[in-house]
Amino acid sequence: MRRLLAPFVAVVALGCGGAPPPAEAPGAAELVRVEPAASASSPPSSPPAPAAAPSPSSAWVAPEGVPATDHPFSPEDYRRAVVGLARVAEHGREGLPRFDGGGDALIRHLTSPSQLEVLADVSVLASERSALAQGYVSQLPELLKLYLPGSDGLDFPREQVAIVRQLLDALGLALTLSTGKVAGARPNAELAAAQRRTLVGVLGGALSLAGERARYTETQRVELLQAALHAARSAGISGAEVGLGEQARALEASEQAPRVKDAWRAVGAALAAP
Repeated sequence: MRRLLAPFVAVVALGCGGAPPPAEAPGAAELVRVEPAASASSPPSSPPAPAAAPSPSSAWVAPEGVPATDHPFSPEDYRRAVVGLARVAEHGREGLPRFDGGGDALIRHLTSPSQLEVLADVSVLASERSALAQGYVSQLPELLKLYLPGSDGLDFPREQVAIVRQLLDALGLALTLSTGKVAGARPNAELAAAQRRTLVGVLGGALSLAGERARYTETQRVELLQAALHAARSAGISGAEVGLGEQARALEASEQAPRVKDAWRAVGAALAAP
């Protein structure tokens, strides 16, 4: 499972961390390893999912330095939260905030769509919004790292899905700014190319996660696919361009849940568009 989530972190560090772009951007197949789709007549080949992280019985206390959740978080607030939560994880990841568990208010705040509303606020200069967008794109993978499967056997599927959705939304908004699609925004071709490479990698990873029937609920997989669909459409990414269309069609063919299959079909249709 870690190898399916790791591309989110690796590709963001490469594409949007300020380093110069590689001479040739890797294809989606190189960014994300896709598990072979299970047939309807054979059981999934995925290993059993690790146990979910336990919920502590005592009240959760935010670590020192983590901002209060009484205001929208800036990228700097995200950075401070990640630093504080990393200290928590050093003493045991069972102390990380979880939905409907310890730290519920913080993880909901970190993954709330309202955090990104400033990126579409026309009262804020487009140049400022572009800088904020890049800040969110840089910090969200650091948050995701804390929830990756590790040697402790803990798993955080609900939190993983929420953070990936937030990252997809941030990348989609960042690209509308860096490509100059927003009034007042000055195109930045180099930044836009890096963000686009990043988004392609995250899209491929999201599709792989959505194919993990044993790990994620139907609702979680639909949420991933809807976020991927929205990001692909907003960025104008086609399957023919990045090779994700075949991946979507293969996973749709192996899907048994009607609701998820419909979501796959919508993603596949969007990625098949020229």
